[in-house]
Amino acid sequence: MSQKSLDNRGRWRNKTIAFHVSPTEWNGIHERADLSGMSLQNYLIRSTIYQQIVFVGSKKNLDCIQDKMDVIIQELKRIQTAGEADEELLTPLWLIMEILEAAET
Repeated sequence: MSQKSLDNRGRWRNKTIAFHVSPTEWNGIHERADLSGMSLQNYLIRSTIYQQIVFVGSKKNLDCIQDKMDVIIQELKRIQTAGEADEELLTPLWLIMEILEAAET
């Protein structure tokens, strides 16, 4: 059984993401992870989260983004008087802004 691990913010990493790749893709991913000096897990997490967003979608995608944005706006209004917003709230906000900017171009 694999060992439980915490991320740098003290949260359990207890969710699994799995997908199939070709042998060529597998070799390329592992080579890049090795060259980065990071573990494969950290390389995939950072590559996924911090890469530029390329918008490929439809009105349905934009509607979903707008719904998420409405929730974030409500939460920001709620905490406006409480001071600084939590980074976990701001992260999806930045992601949505990047997606909307990509959709406009």
